[in-house]
Amino acid sequence: MRRQDTRIGKVDVVRGFGWRYNAFPASGPRKADLDQLWPDTPMILIAIDGHSAWVNSKALAMAKVTKATKDPLPGFSYFQRDPASGEATGYLVEPPAVFHVVKAVSPFTPDYITRSLEEWLPKASAAGITAVYDAGMILLPEQVGFGIYMSLEREGKLPFRVVGSTYHNDPAIDPVPRIKALRRRFRSELVQASILKLNIDGGDPQRTAAMLAPYSDDPVTSGDTLLPPDLFKDTVRRADRDGIDIHVHSYGDRATRLSLDAIEAAIKANPPHDRRHALAHLLVVSPQDIPRFGRLGVTAQFQAQWPVPDQTNTGVTRQRLGPERSQSLMQMNSIRRHGDNLSFGTDWPAAGYYSTYRPLEAIEIATTRRELNKPDQPPLPPVDERVSLDEALRANTRGSAYQLGLDRMIGSIEVGKLADLVVLEKNLFEVAPHDIHKTRVVMTVMNGQVRHE
Repeated sequence: MRRQDTRIGKVDVVRGFGWRYNAFPASGPRKADLDQLWPDTPMILIAIDGHSAWVNSKALAMAKVTKATKDPLPGFSYFQRDPASGEATGYLVEPPAVFHVVKAVSPFTPDYITRSLEEWLPKASAAGITAVYDAGMILLPEQVGFGIYMSLEREGKLPFRVVGSTYHNDPAIDPVPRIKALRRRFRSELVQASILKLNIDGGDPQRTAAMLAPYSDDPVTSGDTLLPPDLFKDTVRRADRDGIDIHVHSYGDRATRLSLDAIEAAIKANPPHDRRHALAHLLVVSPQDIPRFGRLGVTAQFQAQWPVPDQTNTGVTRQRLGPERSQSLMQMNSIRRHGDNLSFGTDWPAAGYYSTYRPLEAIEIATTRRELNKPDQPPLPPVDERVSLDEALRANTRGSAYQLGLDRMIGSIEVGKLADLVVLEKNLFEVAPHDIHKTRVVMTVMNGQVRHE
């Protein structure tokens, strides 16, 4: 886990990222363990998936979280309570609760974000990245975040294209006017705000992923939707009517069914146009919904480095979903076979167990369903959900470009397209499958300019 000390006035703040759910019981980590280390220093440690946080008593006190504090979204985003005392335990579930504390204790500043981004940019180019999708800005106001990207572009420091979105998870706010305003304001050669990002559910560790059947280790719940289904459906319809592409965080099988239902209703209600709607993550998809991606033209966007037999998938996820559902995680090849556009995105820094922004690592795992550097490890079932190297490369290039509406400019090397390309030291088709991630990026070219060599 990465840790960082930040000085805010006279108060030292310890921030960290990367703890994993398999290290704790289902009730989550507790503040008492941190209190022993830093009793007088606020600590905020974000989980590796970005959906939870572990904080100490000092942080809770600074954020004024007490017995009487209402949960931001009861049942979905909350301050975990001790069943005997009613006191907050230090486990914060989902972003609204997390950022209630973050904003009170240690808000992120534009300067901090800019410096952190500038440090990472050369690493992105070295990994062969020429375009990114920013799936939502919750650390800063969107106008500020997109402004940072455009400032870097004007200074010649931005080494990739950015397609961004407005992040929406609040039923009390209408996001359609907001993304329309952002789309008008931020549209340069390399930066555009054009996608509506909707969160319909959460994740399986917190039991906030919306499932068709109850959780195996807590049969009284099957998760819930963050946005009410009728409101979600209406938002999708209105955004689609205005030509706005939609990207949905959809983890559970019920969330995916509701998302596909909403998109199907929008297609029936609105005139035909070039739609690039996408559902992301897709941990579990019902067999009857798999063919619908192709029929509706919906991109299935996977984090291809996730489907491996790591301690999360074989531990926490198996406990939450039970043996049957946990044997059918991330069915990317089944969806591909039904004619859907397959797209890869790492969701970095969020992850279930292993966090990476390097495309070659995800591409390898898509073809093996094994952890890196474990060539003899049994693959995560179903084994036939592995995709070929050709399909994995396509999903990470043409598939992603199509999803972002950039396929006429980039995504393949063709006459008339822009020069976004990567040169590797070896032909991946001649490399052992478990050595793909070791292949060195020799050169990265974006917009005809060498950004790494």
